Amino acid sequence: MTIEQIDSNRILIALCDDDMKSFSLEFESMTLSNPHVKEMIQRLLKFASNETGISVKNKKMLIEAIPYINGCLFLITLSQKTHKRKIYKIKNPRPTIIEFIEIEDMLRCISIVYRSKIQYIHSDLYKYGSRYFLIIKPVRGISHRLEAFLYEYGEKISGGNLTVSKLREYGKIIAKDTAIEKIGKALVKK
Repeated sequence: MTIEQIDSNRILIALCDDDMKSFSLEFESMTLSNPHVKEMIQRLLKFASNETGISVKNKKMLIEAIPYINGCLFLITLSQKTHKRKIYKIKNPRPTIIEFIEIEDMLRCISIVYRSKIQYIHSDLYKYGSRYFLIIKPVRGISHRLEAFLYEYGEKISGGNLTVSKLREYGKIIAKDTAIEKIGKALVKK
């Protein structure tokens, strides 16, 4: 094993085949999700810290494992900046549910949504009693302009996931996951 300090932020550790065997490491199975690999990398970092004098404790770093003919190279790059942990909030838009009394209104509405090419995760169409319910799960929110078109043909239903669950349990599924695409394509072909 050779340890070399490239600069103040980078260390190169070269392991030959014998070193790889003594650490019980195989390049093909090296992942950080493996507890043994994590432990061996911690040991290598201790060796590198003792050899070079660079403290790696509590520092963010990038560890690159590179195979070579007689073993493996580890390039360790320490971050110069202290990073504050970032927390991201993923906005998950609620499903839009539209109730239709007439089948013609439902078909016109689906035709508009299909031609508008909005991005959505999935769309379902249910029949509950004598009414039709279109559920759209958008990637982002639906624009106000498109909402106005939709509500000309049907009525917006509140209740979100509770209403969706009720429709799934008691309603009759007409088209699942890709209702807008299936029905929209059929309408365009007419």
